[in-house]
Amino acid sequence: MRYIKEVKVLFPKGIHTRVAAKIAHQSSIINKKYDVQLFLRKKNESAELPMSSMIALTALSIRENDWISVTTNFHVNSKVAVEEMCEFITETLDYTINKYDAVDEMLDQNTLTSEQLIESITNGLVAVNTDDIITIFNHSAEKIMGLNRKDVIGKKAGEVLKNSGLAEVLKTGEAVVNVKQKINHTTIITNRSPIIVNNQVIGAVATFKDITDIEKLSATLESTKETKKRLSNILENANDGICMVNPSGVITYINPRFAEILKKDESELIHQNIQSIISDTKILNLLRKEEKTRDLVTELNHKRKILSNISPIKIHNRFKGNVWIITEITALKRVMQDLDYAEQKIKEYQEVLIENTQEGIDEAFDIIIGRSKPMEKVLKLSTKAAKTSMTVLVRGESGTGKELIAKSIWKASPRRDQPFIGINCAAIPENLLESELFGHEKGSFTGASRKKIGKFELADQGVLFLDEIGDLSQNLQVKLLRVLQEKELQRVGGNQKIPIDVRIITATNQNLEELIEKKDFRLDLYYRLNVIPITLPPLRERKEDIGDLVEYFLEKIFRDEDMHVKKLSKRCMAMLRNYHWPGNIRELENIIKRMIVFSDYDEITGEDIPNYIKEALGESLEPVKEKVNIITEEKIYSMEEYEKVIIEKALNKYESFNRTGKALGLSHRTVARKARKYGIVDE
Repeated sequence: MRYIKEVKVLFPKGIHTRVAAKIAHQSSIINKKYDVQLFLRKKNESAELPMSSMIALTALSIRENDWISVTTNFHVNSKVAVEEMCEFITETLDYTINKYDAVDEMLDQNTLTSEQLIESITNGLVAVNTDDIITIFNHSAEKIMGLNRKDVIGKKAGEVLKNSGLAEVLKTGEAVVNVKQKINHTTIITNRSPIIVNNQVIGAVATFKDITDIEKLSATLESTKETKKRLSNILENANDGICMVNPSGVITYINPRFAEILKKDESELIHQNIQSIISDTKILNLLRKEEKTRDLVTELNHKRKILSNISPIKIHNRFKGNVWIITEITALKRVMQDLDYAEQKIKEYQEVLIENTQEGIDEAFDIIIGRSKPMEKVLKLSTKAAKTSMTVLVRGESGTGKELIAKSIWKASPRRDQPFIGINCAAIPENLLESELFGHEKGSFTGASRKKIGKFELADQGVLFLDEIGDLSQNLQVKLLRVLQEKELQRVGGNQKIPIDVRIITATNQNLEELIEKKDFRLDLYYRLNVIPITLPPLRERKEDIGDLVEYFLEKIFRDEDMHVKKLSKRCMAMLRNYHWPGNIRELENIIKRMIVFSDYDEITGEDIPNYIKEALGESLEPVKEKVNIITEEKIYSMEEYEKVIIEKALNKYESFNRTGKALGLSHRTVARKARKYGIVDE
C-alpha cells in the first residue's frame, strides 16, 4: 500500500541547506530500516522528490508555514515509515535551528550554485546513492535520453536506465571511462565514477555526451572517400571517352578511353590546351561556353564520326570548365544492338528466375497473413525486389493489400532506416497534387503563405509510395517522368533544382495497358514504373488463406476493442470460404467486425452471416443431408425416432444447444443430453 501524510514546516527559515541535510540523513536511515523509499512533495506541486537527496530538498525552496506531503513507494511498511519521518520533522528535529547566519547563507548559495552548474552543463549527468537510487538527473540527461526527470529520480538506475553501469561502479568502486553505447537512436560516450568520502563509496556518478553528430560526420567522411574512389573507378573503366578542361581550355583530366579514341598516349594529352589536340572549331567554341550540349555528331581526325556531350562544371555557382564525353558512333550502334538483345533476354528469363528461385521470404513480410502458393510466389518476388533500388509496380484489386506489400518491401530493403512516404494520387485534386508531390515556394500561388516541402523531398534517401498511379493526370505524368529521369525536381514557383535520391513504388487496381491504348497513360512512364511488376492475387484465388486471416482479425479485434473472445462455427467458416469476396481482405475484415458485434452468443454461426452473402451462397452451398426423412412418410415411427430427427434438424439449423433449445421450447441441457443419447454429437 501507499500512505501519505501532510505536515506543516515550522522552521523559521524553511528547509534550508542544514535542515535539508538532517532530513536527508534521517530519510536514509528510515529507508534502510523499513526497506522503503521516502518521497516529499510540496503542496500544489506534482513533483515527488526523494527525501534522501539534500540537493532535491533544497531545490524545492520550501519556506516557513509551507505544507508538504510525505509518502513512500508501495510497500507494506509505508505507514510506519511515513509516521516516523513526520515525527522527526515536527518533533525530533531541533527547532532551535533558526539562526540563518552567514554560514547557512553560504551553504545555501553553494548548494544552489552547484545545482545551477549541474543544470547548465551540456553533458548529461546522473548520480545515484549507495542503493543505486537516482538522486540527480540534469536537463541535458533528459534531452539526450528522452526521459523526464520526475519519472526517474527516486527509482533504481538499473530499472529505468538501460546499461547504466552505475551498480557495477558502486560494487567495484572503480571508474570506467570512454564507454560508447547506443540509447535509442542516439550514440553517447560516457564516464562513470564512484563518489568516495572517507574511503567509503557513498554513491556513483555518470557523465555522458551525445556524439551522434560526430558519428554521422565520421560516416559521411568515410562515405565521401568511398564515393570518390568509386567515381574514379567508374571514370577509369567507362566505355565513353571523358575529358575535363578548365575555363582556359587546358585539359585537367582524361580517362583511358578518351586517349584510346583519339589514338594518342595519355601523357600527350594531359595539361595540354584542347586546341592543340583537335581542330574542330565548333567543339572548341562549345568548350569555352557555360552551356550544355547533347548528341552533337562531329568528325574527328582519320574521318571518324563521334557523338559528343558537353556539360559545364559549376562549383558554388562559379564556372570551372567543361566535361566533354565522346563516343564512337560505330561502337554506339553495336552497344545499342547488344542492349536491345540483353533487354529481350532479361524479360524472357525474369519470370523463369522468379519461379525457380530457392531464396526464402524476408522476415519483414511476416506481417502479411497467408502462405498459399499464389502468395508465396508474390512474397518471394517481393523479397528479391526489396534488395534492389528498382521501381516496383504493385497491381491488384481493391482491398488486396497493395500498400502493405509496399511497406514490407521498404522494411526489407537497405532503405529501411530512411522515410517511407505514401500518397494516394486519386484522393487529392490535381491542382493540389503537384504541390503535394513536388512542394511549392512561398507566394507561388494564391494561398501559398509559406514554403512547403513536397513528398519527394520528404522521402529523400527513402521510399515514395504512389498509390492509384493510374489516376495521375497527363500533366503530372510528364513531370513525374522528368523527375525519375533527371533525379532532381523544382518546387512549384521555384527555380532551384533540388537533387533527390528516392526509390519509387507505385500501385494501381486499373488496367494500365488499356489506359495506354486510350492515350490516358504515357507509355514511357509505364516502362519507367513497371521495372519489377508484382501482382497480388484476389482473395478468391487464395481461399486457403481465409482461415488464417479470420483467426488474425478475430484476435486483433478482441484485443483492440477489449471484447469477450468468440469463435466461429465450422459451418460459418465454410460459408466464408465459399464466398467470392469482391472486396477482398478489406471486405473480410469488415464482415468479421460486424458478426462479432451482432452475435449474441460465444459462438458466431452461419445465422450471423450478412444476408447478402447468404443470398450469394444460395446455389453453391450444399444443403444439409438427412439420412432419413421420416416426417413426411406415411409409416408411423416411435417417438424417440421422431425426436432424434427433430433435434438433429434443429441443431443443423441453429448450430448451438442454446438456440436449438429456444426454438424447441427445451432447456439447453435437455437438448445436449438427447443429442448425445441419439449419437448426433460426440460424448
